Amino acid sequence: MITTELTDWSLRMPRFVRFGGGVVDDLAEHLALIDQGEVCLMTDEGVVGAGLTAPGEKIVTVAGFALDVIEGVQAQPSIAGVQGAVDRVRQRGSVAIVAVGGGSVVDAAKITALLGSNDGSVSDVVEWFGRGFVNERPMRPSLPLFTVPTMVSGADVVSAAVVTDPGAHTKFACWSLHMMPRATFFDPANTTTAPKDHLLDAALDSFTHALEGLTARTASPITRNLAIDAAAQIFRSLPVLYADATDRRAREDLCLGCLEAGLVVGNTRAAAIHGLSYPVSSTFPISHGRCNILLAPTVVRYNGVAAEQEYADLADALGLVRGVEAPAEALATAITKLTWGLGLPATLAEVGVTSQHIPELVIAAQRNRWFFDEVNPRPVPEESVGQLYAEALAGV
Repeated sequence: MITTELTDWSLRMPRFVRFGGGVVDDLAEHLALIDQGEVCLMTDEGVVGAGLTAPGEKIVTVAGFALDVIEGVQAQPSIAGVQGAVDRVRQRGSVAIVAVGGGSVVDAAKITALLGSNDGSVSDVVEWFGRGFVNERPMRPSLPLFTVPTMVSGADVVSAAVVTDPGAHTKFACWSLHMMPRATFFDPANTTTAPKDHLLDAALDSFTHALEGLTARTASPITRNLAIDAAAQIFRSLPVLYADATDRRAREDLCLGCLEAGLVVGNTRAAAIHGLSYPVSSTFPISHGRCNILLAPTVVRYNGVAAEQEYADLADALGLVRGVEAPAEALATAITKLTWGLGLPATLAEVGVTSQHIPELVIAAQRNRWFFDEVNPRPVPEESVGQLYAEALAGV
């Protein structure tokens, strides 16, 4: 008898995604399915200033709901900041949440929706779900959450949220199926008013989601295929759109690639790039996306011995000419060239990190060991964490 070993995997998908021009109008149909009351619209001041909340506000009020607007969501939302939104939603008895904004707004809204119908604090959510889906626990259903992306973070299709703990100089990713939005309405035109640098940061973050999801030990055949297409879409379209913001095809390709990357990381979780990045971007003046792409070449080289075939497949999809180079080296070099082409820092030294900071960064990174132990294709012991920081400090 011929026997084969079957791969064991699972797939977590969003409930409803609508992609295209003017799709926010479909929000009305979804609101019609919930009880009347007050809807909380969460956003940030930049999105309000760009006029992107107006369509959602109109749809909510025309549908007969009262409206409460929280427009003070901050970038990289803190535990305390999200707790303020939770307290307000509980006090006002909101029946649903509409999030209009980028990843920070959506992440804050996910936790707010969860705690809007459950006991506990934001710190509790970090404790409950800080290690991933393995820690799922019985909860009442979240408040209905509807998202209208204005950025390319992919957060709208991921059942996870990231919050910052300034005191600990790190971030925490909380993973729970309870936090998956009920519906997402993604119109690429909503990203046209995003500041150029913010769009770049989000796209780079999404690229690293695809890069890490491709090689994750938690990957499946479906997520690997999605990861290759997502990384290729972003890699090709981002420089084009960054040079010419009017290129509609490049914008749509970028949005699609970032959406795919969200589906990938929502199933695999992130790995060593993010594990190294969280302490740096929480302490030094560099955004999360830029920090990720800065660290990516170092991690790719480290992972090369454990992910040779995956990196070869991605290098081929990107059209890289490898010659005698190992796939990891070709890919790492291409990422560095992308970084240079976008005028971004390529070493940790360029953002103020010195060798004296490395011990503190290593200590902070240990608070999220699952990045290194459970997801990364090659385990990263504590001593290797320090070595990777040292290599990224100097660059290649």
